[in-house]
Amino acid sequence: MAQQCYTCNSVLFCNVNSDESNSTLPVVTYIYEKESDAEITLNIIFDAIINGINLEVNRKHLESILNKELNIDTKELDIRLIKVLCEALVYYINIWTGWQHNHQFRNAWFPHFCEYLSTKTTYIIKNSSQFIDDKSNLVNKGTQTKKIDKLKKLAPYNLVVGGPPSVVNNLIFSVYDGSIVIKQHVAKPWHELKIPQFLNWPYVAIELKLPDISITRSNEHQVQRFIALEGVPMMSPHLDHIHHITRIPDKSENEFTPYSYTFFSHYVRQLNAVLKKIPNINKQRLVELSALFTEFLKDIKEMKVYKSTMTPYVTVGYNIGRCRYLRSKKMVNSVTLSPHTPINYFELITPQMDVSLNYFKAKQDCNDTDDVTFESLNLLLRKLSEESNSEIETLTYFINNLSVMYKCNLCKENFSGADAYNLAIKHFKQLHEGEQLVLCLKCGKQYEIHVLCSQRWCHRCLRK
Repeated sequence: MAQQCYTCNSVLFCNVNSDESNSTLPVVTYIYEKESDAEITLNIIFDAIINGINLEVNRKHLESILNKELNIDTKELDIRLIKVLCEALVYYINIWTGWQHNHQFRNAWFPHFCEYLSTKTTYIIKNSSQFIDDKSNLVNKGTQTKKIDKLKKLAPYNLVVGGPPSVVNNLIFSVYDGSIVIKQHVAKPWHELKIPQFLNWPYVAIELKLPDISITRSNEHQVQRFIALEGVPMMSPHLDHIHHITRIPDKSENEFTPYSYTFFSHYVRQLNAVLKKIPNINKQRLVELSALFTEFLKDIKEMKVYKSTMTPYVTVGYNIGRCRYLRSKKMVNSVTLSPHTPINYFELITPQMDVSLNYFKAKQDCNDTDDVTFESLNLLLRKLSEESNSEIETLTYFINNLSVMYKCNLCKENFSGADAYNLAIKHFKQLHEGEQLVLCLKCGKQYEIHVLCSQRWCHRCLRK
């Protein structure tokens, strides 16, 4: 005959049958949020299980056991580790092999039970780095524009949407039954790009290293996302053409020597000519280097920093193209179905290019009075005229395999080696796919991203 037993104000309950109590062991169940003022100790748990009573325990019970009976000061532990310990405690209680001796003398086995739990929890604490990931280096950044107190035209919500690039790039929003629903557009097909277009593609960065010069060029487009009621005037904060100028702080003042656009033009012209004369040079790599230097020179001219100069150990971030664009991902809310005002989800895109001159060591050859040439390049020409030179072979290998690295700023992946460009293209084609159309913020004209990239994010803006 079944017998029920309840303990006042406790989460402890039992349903004992004299014929079935030994056939199946009872379990201890961890119910995290369950409230109870009843005290639960290891003694109570031990007695309940050997007597065939199921138990429900909460975190308060388990923390008390950890502190008072297993001598673990939880106040000194990370909250995530405490959660792990509570769950582990219940798990090891349930799987303890000593329960098979529950018919034997209780006092002989209870000390073994406590020692077993102490050993398991101590091991977890000593090896906690294997159970809990360190998140100290993570930075949580919202994607919502700042709320304006006096002019409350923007919704005070913070949208955090994650996923593969091909998903995030193609999201739209709608309203269904009073709720916001996120949907996904069919991704636009990838458009085959020329090298200059790819160098200006969203999230693409490239780092160049040669003996005389090192350049990093990174698409750091700023995207402001917000929700607004339909019909509310578009708000566009003031934008400076130059977003920031940053220098490496540990360099002395005399190392920050500015070089003019003309000086760089002469250097690039001779460098391209000399590189073409190196035997066994990778032709594809020469095309990449030429395209990068062309974009770098255009950057200097467009930035117009100190009369179009660029300084080593300095990074300049600027609004490439001097235009801003808008994506409207509507949350369609039919007036016939709902009296509420339709809602729009906007992305305000400011194309930003960060250009860094990591170092520049070239010196003009003043002995050459006929043309503007450079000492290191003239020395390289003389070495090329020799029948065999190990330095040329080393330089050839370096240019073909190590001189260029492409990066994806969104996925934090790098692509290097002789086939770096094709690997980077493959990544963006397969994982990012095509980009959705954008509208010019001023004239409202619609543009394909690959068209804007070919024009360095600029167009002939027809103002309304």
